[in-house]
Amino acid sequence: MFVQALRDPADADHRSALTMWTLQRRLVFARVALFIVATFFGLGSLATSGFATAGCAAFAFAFTAASQILERYFYFTAVIALRMPGGVFA
Repeated sequence: MFVQALRDPADADHRSALTMWTLQRRLVFARVALFIVATFFGLGSLATSGFATAGCAAFAFAFTAASQILERYFYFTAVIALRMPGGVFA
């Protein structure tokens, strides 16, 4: 969806995707990397037993929380609201 919005200028989310890709590219990659690492730790917590399970689950939670914080940061900083009063194109 992100790539489609980035490529299609007629898409409603094109400007938001362009803002994320040009100004916050490192954070986009960091968010994806955090989610991938959280997934591996989550799978690791299923495959282990004992204390390692708790450790893997705790790391999975921490990486997922960090990924979601970045997602909320993008939501509030990269959105281009065209119809809001006093917006960019008022």
